Amino acid sequence: TTHSFTQLLHKFLSHVHQLLKEKKTWDQAVKELQKKKNIFRIYKSKLQKTWHTLAAQKQVALKNSFPLP
Repeated sequence: TTHSFTQLLHKFLSHVHQLLKEKKTWDQAVKELQKKKNIFRIYKSKLQKTWHTLAAQKQVALKNSFPLP
């Protein structure tokens, strides 16, 4: 799951990077990003889900490693 989170993040960042390469200025890129809000909403929810899954797994692992009295 760490891998899938990293992959998603990489995909998202390369998307942003591509937009920055296409646009001449940061402002133009930001405007373009705002037009594509849905894409980023999807990324955001996917990243959050993956992150929460990861966090839950880590919690379980920690509890198993260090059982609380």
